[in-house]
This record gives sequence, C-alpha cells and structure tokens, in this order.
Amino acid sequence: MLLSGFQRDLLFVIAGLAETDPSGSDIKSVLDADYVRDASHGTLYRGLGHLHEEGYLRKHPIDGRTDSYHLTDEAEAGLRSYLQWATNHLARDGAVPICLAGGDQR
Repeated sequence: MLLSGFQRDLLFVIAGLAETDPSGSDIKSVLDADYVRDASHGTLYRGLGHLHEEGYLRKHPIDGRTDSYHLTDEAEAGLRSYLQWATNHLARDGAVPICLAGGDQR
C-alpha cells in the first residue's frame, strides 16, 4: 500500500465515518474541520478517484450526482498495518514525542 499522506488521511477519515454512508461532501466537512490545510474539491475528488481505481474504496451511488465511499478489506488491512508500524516506531526507547500527544514540546 503505497499512498500519499493525503490519500492515507482520506482513508482514515472514511474509516471514522464507517457507520454512515459518507459522501465526498461529508468527507470534505471532516477535512475542513480537522485537517491542517484546506483540501480543494479537486484535490479531494482526485484522491478519492485514485483510491477507488487502486481498489481501496468501494463507491456506491446515492443519487444522480452523489456517491458514498467505503473502505475495501484491503484498505482496512493496510490501515491496521500502518498503525502497527507507526506504533512500533513511536514506542522505540519507550518514548512518544510529547508534541504528538498534543502537549508542549519543551
């Protein structure tokens, strides 16, 4: 699973919305509220399109213009693997950088 950081973040957002039928607009709302930088509609839909083409997302029509997005089993496994990898690296020497936990780095 070789993705850009933004594509990986899209998968995490969609995973967090798994109990709903998240549309691109729903995903953009989460990104706008939580993401460090604003993602344009073009960037969002290019990212969703790439993830769908690569087999990481299932896309289902809601109406004539709107689709919902859900993770494939491969995407879920990839996110779990990534989380395990990140956890292993953060846990080295028993220290997690304070700044990653939302604290002051001093």
